[in-house]
Formats: sequence, C-alpha cells, structure tokens
Amino acid sequence: MSASWSMSVTETGSLPSAHDDGVARQSGTGSLANLADTFARQLFCAAFDWDVSAPPAIVGYDAIDDAGNRYRIKGRRQTPFDSSCQLSGIRNLSNAPFDYLAAALFDANSQVLRAAIVPTAMLPEFAVYRRTVNAHFVCLGDAVWQTAGVRDVGAELQHAAP
Repeated sequence: MSASWSMSVTETGSLPSAHDDGVARQSGTGSLANLADTFARQLFCAAFDWDVSAPPAIVGYDAIDDAGNRYRIKGRRQTPFDSSCQLSGIRNLSNAPFDYLAAALFDANSQVLRAAIVPTAMLPEFAVYRRTVNAHFVCLGDAVWQTAGVRDVGAELQHAAP
C-alpha cells in the first residue's frame, strides 16, 4: 500500500506542489499553468541545446536552435486516471510563428514515454480546431510517430531527464 493512503487530504495536496515548484524553478521559464509544458521545455532545451525565447505568449514559440528554427514545446502527463494524449491548445495555427512542434508524453512519475518533433506544416493532419476556445488541439497518438517526416526523439529526452 502506498504511503499516501495514510496521509490526510492536506498532506497529499502538498505532494504535487512540492514537485511542481521544483520543476518550474529548474526550467527558468513558463508559469505553473501547465507543468508538463514547462518540464518538456526544460528537457528539449537541455537535450538539443536550444535557446529559450522570450515568454511564448509574446513571441509564439518557446525556443530556437542554432540554425534559427523556432520550436513550440508542449508536454502531456498521463496518469492511471487520465491517459489522454491531447496537448494544450495551440492558437492561430494557420499563422504559426514556429517551425516545429516539439512534444513529449510523460508517465505519472514524469518519466518520458515518447517524444517527437513535428514540422508545423504537418500539424493540420493531427490537429482539431475547437471554436469554443479558439485553438487547435493535437493528440500525440500512434499516428503521429507512424507519419513520415516526424522525428522520434524519445531517447534523446530520456537521456536529458534528471
């Protein structure tokens, strides 16, 4: 039996925040709004030596490489209670100010399950637009990795993980 079963609600409520605050502090960027995105940003930049840009809400991308390619970085944490592979919304995809989507799926313990780099031109194939939130949503299902032109980078991210 897990030790968390014997904890009070207050004690268990503090467990994720203690871990999450450490992730945000290490990355140096982002907010606590989506910790999987923040952790993915940290890993991709460490693995590929990308420079972190200004806040993404201002410039529309998260990092840039030495060749000038711009990356939007997204992450999704899957748990036994939520196994969705849907990333957070991407606004204004038709005029995307980034060249690639770098995305990672994490397990409940924040270990890298899979990761990919997808050219922006391919995103409409995987994205669904939702008018109610004015954003496109991408699901990182098996079809993503089975598509030519998508780069599987799971191994690189696993090596960059702390």
